[in-house]
Amino acid sequence: MNSQLPAHLIAHINVKLALIGCPPVPMAGNAEFAEIGRPVATRVTPPPPMSAAEQSELKRKLPAIAQSYQARILPSVTFDHLLSANERQIVKAAGGES
Repeated sequence: MNSQLPAHLIAHINVKLALIGCPPVPMAGNAEFAEIGRPVATRVTPPPPMSAAEQSELKRKLPAIAQSYQARILPSVTFDHLLSANERQIVKAAGGES
């Protein structure tokens, strides 16, 4: 991978400034992202949408995947205190869990 290019693409769904916490991860982090993510054509191509069955299967597998990488899955409400009621509605409308 070209180190000059971003390793991950994060799409922002709002017009306001977003703060994203991104702690450094060991090289194994790339394997973790590959295990839970979906392949894309280019570094800026969004992943294809997941069916309800695929989402359900991924949610079922996530605890074991996280444990294998010594990671934790935080509850979906962990950062709700940082969002306004309107922003929580935007996340929910976009398919998020807030």
